[in-house]
Amino acid sequence: NVLAGRYWRTALTLDWRPDISGELMRMGYGGRVHYERSDGDLRYQRIELRGATRWNRGRVTVAARADAGQVFGTVIPPQQLFELGSSEALPGYGYKEFAGDRAAVLRGLAMYRFNLWTAPLRLSTRLWLPSPSPAFTIGVQAGWTEVSTSAARAALVGLGGVEDPTLLAIWLPASRPSDGVRATVTGGVRFFGGAVGLLLARPLDQGGKWRVVLTLGQQL
Repeated sequence: NVLAGRYWRTALTLDWRPDISGELMRMGYGGRVHYERSDGDLRYQRIELRGATRWNRGRVTVAARADAGQVFGTVIPPQQLFELGSSEALPGYGYKEFAGDRAAVLRGLAMYRFNLWTAPLRLSTRLWLPSPSPAFTIGVQAGWTEVSTSAARAALVGLGGVEDPTLLAIWLPASRPSDGVRATVTGGVRFFGGAVGLLLARPLDQGGKWRVVLTLGQQL
């Protein structure tokens, strides 16, 4: 669910070496500061910070990324909350299981490329695919969200809810605060330089279960 309205959106982004990421091969350190605000029917301010690093040596790649952010406003649109879970940074949990007006995420990845299928795939005279280049990968992800104001709590309710008869509840919020730091581990095989992955993911909470995860794009 979203809060509808008309507004002007203003944003400012400062990038330091944006090509340091999980998707590109450059080594070193990079960072990003992003600020945005809206004026009109919807009024909020949002700030995000990011730091990233990548190291390559032969067939080995090690990368890490840290993100943190906060949303401010007397009325916060639900669509501006930070959401974590599944494809949103914590693959061992449910889709957007956690949300809040404050959030932080730390992710790390180690990848070892096998010396197999290193040549591009020719599908036709004019159509080629990059080399599959399979690689074994392991990763660790840790995330945290918090609902710090009454406006944030109202926004969380505004996301909607789900029925859960197993808990004898008619309605539960679709997302919730993380209640501390949540962490997951992943392991599996990536292809095409890490762009496609078939992974197993498991939360580190007591009783966490393994899940099969298909990823498109290096989520780092």
